Amino acid sequence: MLDKITESFPRHTAKKVETLTDGSEMEIAVDGEPAIFVFKTVADPFVGKMSFFKVMNGTVKKDMTLTNTRTGLSERLGRIYIVRGKKQEEVEALACGDIGMVAKLNDTASSDTLTNGNAELHYYPVEYAKAYTTKGVVALGKGDEDKISSGIAKLLDEDKTISFRVSKESKQMLLTGV
Repeated sequence: MLDKITESFPRHTAKKVETLTDGSEMEIAVDGEPAIFVFKTVADPFVGKMSFFKVMNGTVKKDMTLTNTRTGLSERLGRIYIVRGKKQEEVEALACGDIGMVAKLNDTASSDTLTNGNAELHYYPVEYAKAYTTKGVVALGKGDEDKISSGIAKLLDEDKTISFRVSKESKQMLLTGV
């Protein structure tokens, strides 16, 4: 078993080769500059926007400021959590390979890469299943359209397989999903 562990996991000083979204390859030190990949975003009514991420290299510490490579904007991580079921445990730092959660990242969405200065680093985005089922959404009351729109906006932030549009012909709200 120890031989398999030795073969499977890199040394702490190892370098890995990452293939970027443009097809090029970049050699990155596992213990180098921190970079995280946000793979899921959840809108919680009590906590707010929760971003789940994997530490791709380096060590991420609380109150660290990272740059979103898609938007170029800086994001302060604040408190970092490890989530086990519904329980959230605050931690001081996460190392390469760890999965964590941070709340209230305003300009970060799913499939974003946050780094400490390496603007060229973009990890492959998550590929979602194509949606084929479309249903019309109808409000029961006359003033419920705004409530439906805000609820659907939260759904669109969380689930990238869902799309929403208003039909020009029928003026009906259409929700498309898997």
